[in-house]
Amino acid sequence: MRDGLFRASFIDARTRPIPVLDADHEENSPDCFNVRENGRIENKLVTLTAAGNPVEVNLFEVTGLVQLNQIVGIFEDVTNVVDIDDVRLDVTDGVHDTVITSAAGVVCDAATVNASLVKIDDATGALVFLNADEARIEETNKHSNLDPVMINAENGGTSYVRMLYKNVDTNLNCKIRWYAEWRSYHGDTGLLVPV
Repeated sequence: MRDGLFRASFIDARTRPIPVLDADHEENSPDCFNVRENGRIENKLVTLTAAGNPVEVNLFEVTGLVQLNQIVGIFEDVTNVVDIDDVRLDVTDGVHDTVITSAAGVVCDAATVNASLVKIDDATGALVFLNADEARIEETNKHSNLDPVMINAENGGTSYVRMLYKNVDTNLNCKIRWYAEWRSYHGDTGLLVPV
């Protein structure tokens, strides 16, 4: 009896028309919350060779209001990674800097190809370094893809998501490809693009 009622209500629900959305709603938008869709993904390959304390590398330019759902870096080349310390992310407008990950950063010495840097915590937490010298996992009690970072760029200025690191070995030579999954709220006025 109960099973029959369920089937009948399911069939009834399938035959109902889908409501028409008004002009303020966009059906199947690429900007849908990422529970439904992944949003937009940009990537930026950076080559790290400079020595310094810290070295700053702009990854993505931000305009308007952007929701950064996830950000991940993957080592594609590890010619020399003897010394790469305090790797972290922030947002800067050239004057004001706001951390995305802990200012303490993470050490990535001896990274292997396909080693990963993953943001899984709020701004008080460091990036997680998952070296690929063996199989690894990282668990979190936060749902990083459901706890996004909201970035509001400086109006009339230039704002960046950037990577910072420390290195005292001038022989550093590696490449990291950063992937940023994001969405906009206000059409093309909210953008995140690689630089």
